[in-house]
Amino acid sequence: MKKLNITTLLCGLILFITSCVGSTTVKSVAEGETTAKSVAEGEVAIGNQVWTSKNLDVSMFRNGEAIPLAKTDAEWESAGENQQPAWCYYENKGENGTTYGKLYNWYAVNDPRGLAPNGYHIPTDAEWTILTDNLGEEASTKMKNASGWESIDGTKPCNVCKDWTDGYREGKDACKACANWTEDYRGGNTCKLCKDTKIVNAAKHNCLSCKNSKTLPAKISGNGTNTYGFSALPGGYRVIGGNFGGGSGLWWSSSEANTSDAFGTWPYGLSEDFDNGGAWSRTLTSDYGGVFRNSGNEQCGFSVRCIKD
Repeated sequence: MKKLNITTLLCGLILFITSCVGSTTVKSVAEGETTAKSVAEGEVAIGNQVWTSKNLDVSMFRNGEAIPLAKTDAEWESAGENQQPAWCYYENKGENGTTYGKLYNWYAVNDPRGLAPNGYHIPTDAEWTILTDNLGEEASTKMKNASGWESIDGTKPCNVCKDWTDGYREGKDACKACANWTEDYRGGNTCKLCKDTKIVNAAKHNCLSCKNSKTLPAKISGNGTNTYGFSALPGGYRVIGGNFGGGSGLWWSSSEANTSDAFGTWPYGLSEDFDNGGAWSRTLTSDYGGVFRNSGNEQCGFSVRCIKD
């Protein structure tokens, strides 16, 4: 999945994936239609919480009423402006729903008809925090699926000179004549070769492989370890005006931010779609470590995970 320009396309947020319902989900004739009454499969227990291991993939509320599908940019933008619930597939491609589930605006998340299946609810901001606290260090790596994330540009140690000392590199070799002398012995004897400096001048050693930078360019995997089976994938997002962005996974909480300084943290910086307040969400990316707590504009489309009541 290719990234779009983050700074121009990201939803209202400063600065977290497959379906909340499993194979027993009832499919109807309508495109992508599934009901939130379906029996959920694929649970994962982390601490005292039980989460679904896939993203939500329903097109009906719990009471059986349809959630409007917004395909075009105009339909998506209109739903947000009118604070109406809406869903879509990433890039409006139904095949993406199989892997990533659906994207929902926050008005679908907050709808009183119920978005989550019976026995589940959309996690609060506090419940997301409990999850990441339970996972501890490298929570993002433990949450990410072991495949499906983009590799990123990085570096690796140069195998040619990784064991060179700075002295060897700079032409200051350890004096071999007195290398094994004890301090007591040295106290009564002077090394004629190094004059007790313990180093001798030598030719500088330049690594032809890395040009003495000590590193080489490398592709670094963006995948995680999926330690507990959370199986987070980069399901992308949809911004206020209808454009899509990829390379990251964003998940709604059911909690509104409601403060003018509730941006949280986001690795890419601000864009024209950023919003004060909004609703709390979580983000994972390929190229930044950490689980980002961020407030997103409620008109945007993010993925949704469910947690057991």
